[in-house]
Amino acid sequence: MIRIIVLTIATLLTAVQGWAQAVPQITTDLEGKPFIIKGWLDDTKELSSSLRLTARGGDVKKLVFLRSDLKRDGGDEVIPRHQITLGEVSLAGGVPHDVEVKVAGISAPGQYKGRIILLMPGQAPSKATTIPLVVIARGRPDLKPLPNSKLNLNLVNCTWGPDCVLAKWLLPASAFVDGRDLKFDNTTKDEVNVLSVEPVVFGEKTGYQLGAKSLLLPKTPVALPANQVVSLQLGLDRPSLPPDHYTGSVYLTLDGQDKRQQIEVDLNVRKGPLLPAIFLLVGILLGRLVKYMQGPGKARVEGLTAVNRVEVKVQHEVNPDDQAILEPMLEEARQTVYRGEADKVQPLLDKIKDRIEKLKGLRAAEGHLRGKDQDPDAAKALTKIAEARRCIRDGNDDQAEALLEDVRKTLAQLQTALMGPEEQPDKGIMLATQQVEATLRLVKQSALLVSPGQASTWGRRSKGFLVKLSGLSDEWLAEATLWIARPLLYFVLLFFLLWLGMQSLYVEKGVYFGAQPLVDYFTVIFWGLSSDVASRTLGNLKGD
Repeated sequence: MIRIIVLTIATLLTAVQGWAQAVPQITTDLEGKPFIIKGWLDDTKELSSSLRLTARGGDVKKLVFLRSDLKRDGGDEVIPRHQITLGEVSLAGGVPHDVEVKVAGISAPGQYKGRIILLMPGQAPSKATTIPLVVIARGRPDLKPLPNSKLNLNLVNCTWGPDCVLAKWLLPASAFVDGRDLKFDNTTKDEVNVLSVEPVVFGEKTGYQLGAKSLLLPKTPVALPANQVVSLQLGLDRPSLPPDHYTGSVYLTLDGQDKRQQIEVDLNVRKGPLLPAIFLLVGILLGRLVKYMQGPGKARVEGLTAVNRVEVKVQHEVNPDDQAILEPMLEEARQTVYRGEADKVQPLLDKIKDRIEKLKGLRAAEGHLRGKDQDPDAAKALTKIAEARRCIRDGNDDQAEALLEDVRKTLAQLQTALMGPEEQPDKGIMLATQQVEATLRLVKQSALLVSPGQASTWGRRSKGFLVKLSGLSDEWLAEATLWIARPLLYFVLLFFLLWLGMQSLYVEKGVYFGAQPLVDYFTVIFWGLSSDVASRTLGNLKGD
């Protein structure tokens, strides 16, 4: 009896052992890692992925699928277990099979965690296959640029002290910004990953392309926080931007979005104002010079030309001893030109020419009398001619006239005394007499002329009397007008003319001044040349 019972128990144990060995085992390719389902949330709010299962030790016709709720990390959202489904499972022994796992009803992006359990019918729960489940749901990026997010700036690329100081006087603070925050509204409940930022910006005038050296782009990839206004900082290396009008776009490549985000760029970069101001000042001064050459300068040039012609005449036609007499008069004429008294130059030159002819006549008379100085009358005539020359040098024409009258009489007597053969007059004395008479006529004509200084002297005396009568004769008032009032007012008007040109050509119209240097700078110069707004006033203040 005992033997039968032992045999029965052994048989049952063998049967149970064989049955246990016949139950298949479910394996996966995860190798202890969690099963991850990830993707982008679309309108269906559903994600899926394939789980590879393999039955070891036999076929599996049916599989019990158990799962837990999925909870979101960092939030209260829960995906109920019934939203997790497993496709039909029929596993042939030893053959891998992909089974689709779906997770539906995902309300918000994020990472959800739970588990799934695979159990065959009749299998003890302790023998079930437990797989950690992680669902990573990403929201499609919806990044919208805020209004006025266009990169629209008017900049100046000044690089050193005085240039920038002058620019800050003329231009607003926005011309000196070195960057701009690009503002976006991230309306998704998930962060947005910006994979790259690429500029495509070209200069309108020069075709120059702004690259990474000029536009300082944010480092990518960068994550922008969810459901808030976010910003990307775009830096500008302002001093390195060549002057021009730049247009184009900055393109943002977003993770999960096929279409790139586009930010329009419209930059105006101008040269620093110091060099344009210098060119403008040069133009204004050139304009003043042109006007001067058309007025007082022309008179001075013509006066100096006339003086130089008379000086050449003196050097080539006048005896070297007589040149010393005329040189002070030439210097006086030259100084008169320097003082701008052009109306007084020609009378002086006429006087010099008159003296040239007188001196030449006296020299000619002396030449004809040479060799006859043994005669007392001839020696006397020569002495009086020398005295007449000194009187002419000193401007004493009356005394010179009296001396020449005596010389003429003396020569008449000498002509009678030295009558040649056949009662012919001495040729030398006759020629000397003719020269003396011609010089005498010149002296008499000069004496009839009214001295230019007489009228001006009377005018100066009348003006002085009127000034004294009006009470404006104080010395300090005259000096202050000459050295303070007139220069001050002149430079004030010059400053405002310069400011007007800079405001018109540089501040208002020169948003990309310097992009075409030759055109821009010559425009400034010619504006200064043609600017006659205050030139008449400036000319009157400057004087001749």
